[in-house]
Amino acid sequence: MFDEVVGIWVVPNISSQFESFTGYSSMWVGIDGNCKCNDLIQDGTEQEWVNGVAKYSAWIEFIPESEIVIKNFPVSPGDIIYATSSVGIKDGVITGFYFMANYNTNISVSASLAMPEGDTFSGQSAEWIVERTEVNGSFNNPLPYYAYAYMDDAWAYRAGSNQRVTYLKEANENITMIDGSAHLSEAYEQDSDSMWFQWLAYQ
Repeated sequence: MFDEVVGIWVVPNISSQFESFTGYSSMWVGIDGNCKCNDLIQDGTEQEWVNGVAKYSAWIEFIPESEIVIKNFPVSPGDIIYATSSVGIKDGVITGFYFMANYNTNISVSASLAMPEGDTFSGQSAEWIVERTEVNGSFNNPLPYYAYAYMDDAWAYRAGSNQRVTYLKEANENITMIDGSAHLSEAYEQDSDSMWFQWLAYQ
């Protein structure tokens, strides 16, 4: 069972777009995002393109509750972000613990969220993701252009162990984001604990 996931990434620059559509993307680490589970703990950055203007922010989330934007934690393209999501017990309740640090601004933040009622923590999978963000239950918005994104120190920990599990060490899957037959974005390994993401299409 995984109970902690770690990642470092460079916030991708989406400001090279010149179209006026609105689209959302996010880059994050999480636990239980790729399994038949009803829980997902995650934290990351969001790269939005809203009517021709780029916006960046950081957030935490314990699904199925909505994400919570982290205030007083500015994010800009090119910033190096260190993030962890972990699960433990606080006051007798299963709780998600989050830590994010921006190496460019020297600002860090930690937070916790109690597991939502009705969830069951599984710890079956660990994730390092770039994706088109779901908004109001829909993926109708285009994936903003980001060219390439990079994530490093992609490792996880199993409960009761301090041994790093790199993302290529065990069974893994590099997921290609698709919409119908269109490929929007793909992931591929750099080495045992780092990866690249490549933007392919707006659709």
